[in-house]
Amino acid sequence: METILITGASGFLGSCLLNQLISLGKYQLFTLSRSKEQLQEKYEGAQGLKHFDLNDFHQNKMEFDKIDTIIHCAFARAIKGGSSIGESLEFSRMLFEKAKSSHINSIINISTQEVYGKASPPWKESMVVDPQTVYGFAKYYSELMAMNLFDDHNTSICNLRLPGLLGKDTDARLVNKFVQNAIEGKPINITGGDQQFSQLYVQDASDGIIALLNTPVQNRKPLYNLGYLKSYNIIEIANVVSKVAKDLNLPDVKISLTRTDSNVFAELDSSDFFKDINWKPQFDMERVVREIFEFKINKQK
Repeated sequence: METILITGASGFLGSCLLNQLISLGKYQLFTLSRSKEQLQEKYEGAQGLKHFDLNDFHQNKMEFDKIDTIIHCAFARAIKGGSSIGESLEFSRMLFEKAKSSHINSIINISTQEVYGKASPPWKESMVVDPQTVYGFAKYYSELMAMNLFDDHNTSICNLRLPGLLGKDTDARLVNKFVQNAIEGKPINITGGDQQFSQLYVQDASDGIIALLNTPVQNRKPLYNLGYLKSYNIIEIANVVSKVAKDLNLPDVKISLTRTDSNVFAELDSSDFFKDINWKPQFDMERVVREIFEFKINKQK
């Protein structure tokens, strides 16, 4: 049975990935988080599951010699700022060092589309990156650390660049805000309208990572984009929200548009991933919006 370590297992992506891997029932799973007690309580009685925290990591109590694959999700969010991001880089360095000394078979390192910065989209893995944020620079550096550390080693490295992730309760995301407005009978006010976003539903991100995990390492490239089949601009998102609200017999959604010049445009070219891994996302924007509506409506009951 393959043993997988998920770092950041209590985080947004890590917890979704953990749930899906548990449901498959074919892996020995190790988790690493700041508070293993939280995960121990949540998954009490689950088979094939061991929880560790940072103290276990620093005190070498994690049985790295038993781990086959590391899925490295742990990293400070962009809003946390420089010091937290710096701590995440240092942790990544130590994790990669331990992985190398323990002869880990493979590492999937979760990165971000922010490494592309001002490069002209659609973004392809072969492009020269141009990060503009601390978070983007840090994630790109984590990619380089992983690649350089294992350059002459048998460990398979795959850096996976993800767009912003959507979920049922990611209330800071534009899509969730539009849905909440529709439920409350408020208008959706848009400034610009042509701004285009590349986002991915968290369950699709997890499914894609599992598909990658099930692909022989010799068939993987060291770098992939993993995003939607298409990007959506703000008007398209608002119109989808309006359509779904109508299907759910909610009041008509008023969309108020103030046109401005805008050059915000984000799009990941994920064709290499789709081809090599033989997988594509299952959630288009309408399905995502329906899931968010249902979650929010049921939560209010």
